[in-house]
Amino acid sequence: MIYADFLSQFTDWKPETCYWQRFSIAERYGENEINDTYKELFEESKNDYKLLTELVMILNHKSWEHCENIKKTKLCDKYADLFRTAYEYACKHLEGDQLRYFLEVTD
Repeated sequence: MIYADFLSQFTDWKPETCYWQRFSIAERYGENEINDTYKELFEESKNDYKLLTELVMILNHKSWEHCENIKKTKLCDKYADLFRTAYEYACKHLEGDQLRYFLEVTD
């Protein structure tokens, strides 16, 4: 099942990017590649509230995905840290309708 299909079971929000796939590929190469992918995607999305919202959602879902597997708790922690960083950035830099959109989608 692909990520978008999985989400459609629980929410009407649908991803517009391939961020999920990018992180999934990065996982095969280790934590440094995940960090590099995050930096690249964050730079790409930090000035677009919808892309930033999607990045935050995916980081949260990636964290939960890996928390379910006791052998992957390090990845769970990594994604949780990245999620918190991106979430805090969004809360500090978005305002008005953009912040409202972000909070409604990520809630």
